[in-house]
Amino acid sequence: MPRSPCMASVANPVESLKKYIDAFNNEDIDYIKSQLDENITVFFNGAEAAKGRDTILPSYKTDFENKKKVKIHRGPFLVENGTAADVGLTAITPGQPTVTLDCVYTYAEDPMRQIKHSITNVREVKAE
Repeated sequence: MPRSPCMASVANPVESLKKYIDAFNNEDIDYIKSQLDENITVFFNGAEAAKGRDTILPSYKTDFENKKKVKIHRGPFLVENGTAADVGLTAITPGQPTVTLDCVYTYAEDPMRQIKHSITNVREVKAE
């Protein structure tokens, strides 16, 4: 498999998040895996929803099979003393309702990997 252009080193959570979103939209599971700490925890509306990279990776494969793409519609902004990126996303999956959501991606600093996803405010976008 060719090396992804996303593999370049990044300096902060905002830049790392942008590369991660590009990797998602390019279905680059190897890059995504490299960005997730093995003990990552996903929270949905404040409750723990999943723990561990190996637990959440299958959801990416499902998203790719369904041709899901995401767009940034707000941010990303550095938060939590510069250790996290807060972003508003729009998720578009053919044949399914489009949704928006807010997510804070928290990073460990060395190496810079995602250690937490905090997902909130998931809303279906009404067709105009």
